[in-house]
Amino acid sequence: MKASEKLSEILKYLKISANKFSVEIGLEKNTGIYHLKNDRNDISPEMANTIIARYPEFNYTWLITGKGEMLNEMSEEDIKIAENYIEKFGNTKQKRLRVKSKKQLYYPDVVVTNSNIELYDQLSSDNIEVREMYDPNLEGADIVLPNFSDSNEPYIKSGDLVGYRKLKVNSYDSLNLDLLYMIITVNNQRMNKKLQVYKNDNSKMWAISINNDKHKPFPILKEDIVELWEVVGVSRRFV
Repeated sequence: MKASEKLSEILKYLKISANKFSVEIGLEKNTGIYHLKNDRNDISPEMANTIIARYPEFNYTWLITGKGEMLNEMSEEDIKIAENYIEKFGNTKQKRLRVKSKKQLYYPDVVVTNSNIELYDQLSSDNIEVREMYDPNLEGADIVLPNFSDSNEPYIKSGDLVGYRKLKVNSYDSLNLDLLYMIITVNNQRMNKKLQVYKNDNSKMWAISINNDKHKPFPILKEDIVELWEVVGVSRRFV
């Protein structure tokens, strides 16, 4: 596949212009993109890494050679990790499905950490980038967000994409305490945690990390939890 053909497929998928693409991947000049359009140069390993840093769904091998699928698939090792996660923390509806269903909404700039960072409640804002994607490893997810925390390793590594399904929580007694949730708080925190009962104080829950040797449990007030999103899948996309 020619460089111009690969670039055309990329722009078609992203629904942006070549100039916009050049800006998005951080090129100071769009000369490199111009050379791709005219097949003067091909996508170099350095440019491929630059593209993947901004758009992790693209397949590195395809960017370089044009062979295989344009979008990533998980390696067998990563599939085993994801399946282990689902077996341990998921339910039967979350088993990996290979039948394509609804697309997921990917927000590359809305990250999940344990920090007080940008406002969570503007997912529909025109100021935040959102793209449609489909990843079978995130089957059942409504949204996909990048994770930048090591608190749930090895099941979710820093840099992984995580799929979430929004929950309507009528009672905390109905929650599955074995599952992992993205907790969104009034303090604009987004964190992936398990929730456990806080004995002798019904106003609180324990927020627990899988990697609890490094990240100790801490109490969180129920009234401070604005939204809960169930983790339905993990995709090891970042290189």
